[in-house]
Amino acid sequence: MERTEAPFLDKWLMGLGLGSYVEAFRREEMDVAALPYLTSEDLEKLGIVHPDAQKRLFDAVEELGLEELPTSNVEAKEVQRNVQEVIHVQEDSGDIGKEQEKKSRITDFFQSHSSTDFTVTKAQAPPPQKGFTNPEWISIPGTSFVVDGFGRKADGIICKNWFLTHFHADHYGGLTKSFKRGKIHCTKITANLCKLKLGISEEKLQVVELNQPFLVEGVQVTFLNANHCPGAAMILFQPPGARPVLHTGDFRYSAAMKNYPALNAVRGNCTLILDTTYCNPRYVFPSQQEACMEVLRAVKAEMFNGKTLILVGTYTIGKELIFLELAKCLAEKVYVGAAKRRVLSCLDLSAEDASLLVSNDKMSNVHAVPMWNINFPRMKSILRYYRGRYNAIVAFKPTGWSAGRGGRQTKTTRRRSNRQQSDTMVIYEVPYSEHSSFSEMKEFVDWLGPNKIIPHVGNDGGTKRDAMLKLLSGKSGPSKSGFRDLAEMFDKAKVLNGRVS
Repeated sequence: MERTEAPFLDKWLMGLGLGSYVEAFRREEMDVAALPYLTSEDLEKLGIVHPDAQKRLFDAVEELGLEELPTSNVEAKEVQRNVQEVIHVQEDSGDIGKEQEKKSRITDFFQSHSSTDFTVTKAQAPPPQKGFTNPEWISIPGTSFVVDGFGRKADGIICKNWFLTHFHADHYGGLTKSFKRGKIHCTKITANLCKLKLGISEEKLQVVELNQPFLVEGVQVTFLNANHCPGAAMILFQPPGARPVLHTGDFRYSAAMKNYPALNAVRGNCTLILDTTYCNPRYVFPSQQEACMEVLRAVKAEMFNGKTLILVGTYTIGKELIFLELAKCLAEKVYVGAAKRRVLSCLDLSAEDASLLVSNDKMSNVHAVPMWNINFPRMKSILRYYRGRYNAIVAFKPTGWSAGRGGRQTKTTRRRSNRQQSDTMVIYEVPYSEHSSFSEMKEFVDWLGPNKIIPHVGNDGGTKRDAMLKLLSGKSGPSKSGFRDLAEMFDKAKVLNGRVS
């Protein structure tokens, strides 16, 4: 895709001192028009995880305004035009399904890219200086191993075996095809994505099977399903003569984890490096399956009009369950653009799931699009493109932040309801998360009984860390799914539409 606005965007990022993220914006096909609609979660997926960096970017976006973009050259005119018109995209061959003849599609332009309190932003330490050592949530006690710490270049740190929990930019940040510091241990799916998206050579990657212990430098290591995005793993390290260490990476707790033999073997005797993304009691959301079923209910409530297009937001990797389950329940296909299909080709999809995907946007009214395109200006462009075929859009933005109304609120993104409507366009912010809710996190901690907990999200090494540890050590209340409130939200849609399903 032609990114004629790239020079302006690149210079703008560098002017903010965020030049190191230029490549991430390019890789995820981000453009200027999307900037006002970015959320904290979007920035995390782009690798911008430090609170100061996020604040700097959000403040600059508010000051920017599309009307303030330079208008005296072709570049600025293209920026404005790209928001409204179709960009001709030539798709690569060899993706899932047979490619259709090359044509322009508005959803191909939307190529897949891919605060509150103390827990809403991913933790990232300041840039390392001479003599700086890795933070405790990256270094594994009793070993020389580093987990998800590829951006570190601290003097004196020697590591030949690196571990990558999953393929999200806030975890692989700093990893490039020129990496020469050792072997990278990860799952097959993550390895495939590293090769596809980053150009990492195969000899630098060590593919690891789940639930199969292996030795690295005399340390027993076991990868376990993290129930996060495809390919995500928790990693259990068992150094000889030292306490075992469980690094969760990003994970969504499920009761099935209590049946993992490796975890049962270290209950009451381990250090837990924990995903504390939603370490706040106000973050209560339903199970993933409940959220999927409620999306289906919403679709049925809204589909009184036969000319309605359904959009489901996704990231480079993650949120696939939503559109796959929706397609199965509706007996529909799902249109995905070329970039997303390339990613999906790395996932070893089942034959059933692969059969649900189509490369021709005319074959389905369910389209998977990048998350940052779920906003009314983008949707208005889509309606204009599909004039005569669709006259309404129902879009779903699945994110756990909607459960607690977390994330930074600006004059552009502030909302009063999880269901927003503009003319014939509707957006649902669905509390579907691939991270653990607070109650799930607490249940896992109570069951595992670790000797020590190291938060790896929002850990400032001081008051915020201590506040999280206090919450995690307190007594658990009754677990709540939030399902009732979610159901009530979708019931409102049926009332508004004068329809009862």
